[in-house]
Amino acid sequence: MSILITGGYGYIGSYTCLDLFVSGDDMVMLDNFYNSDPKEDCTAFSRKSN
Repeated sequence: MSILITGGYGYIGSYTCLDLFVSGDDMVMLDNFYNSDPKEDCTAFSRKSN
């Protein structure tokens, strides 16, 4: 089951997504970027292969 996070690029949404990501949960992050810039770096969510 995936969890939908609306406003995932905002302050609260980004920390919620990060917490879910660390926990290993599946999520879908949705944001309209009204108050943020989609070009900002979001490397915290990129998985590194071993």
